Amino acid sequence: MGPILASQVFSEPSAAQVGLWILCLYGVMQIADLAMKFANHFREKPAPAATYLTKSEFQAHRDEIKDQLDAMSALDEQRTKELHVRINPLEGQIKAVDEKTEMMSVRLAQIDAKIDRLIERQ
Repeated sequence: MGPILASQVFSEPSAAQVGLWILCLYGVMQIADLAMKFANHFREKPAPAATYLTKSEFQAHRDEIKDQLDAMSALDEQRTKELHVRINPLEGQIKAVDEKTEMMSVRLAQIDAKIDRLIERQ
């Protein structure tokens, strides 16, 4: 007897055999899915009260958040007023400096004009 070839031992599967293997694989997957659903049925589930809020609990939570927002808004208004108190005097000082600068510019222009007249006379 001669050497045995792989093609003689392992023949190519027919289309029916491939289809049967696919069908078996599908069946195993379905059984696994059913087993997981069955096991999930016995898993401990949270109490309904832990998954939702009652209307009174929701309103209490909403009121708590509203109070926090009001406190933050009041703090913001207070800080804004403090900034205005600090900025308003600076605004007056800036206006005074602007007026003084404008007066100095006018005076410099007058001095420059006088110097020009003096130079022209000579």
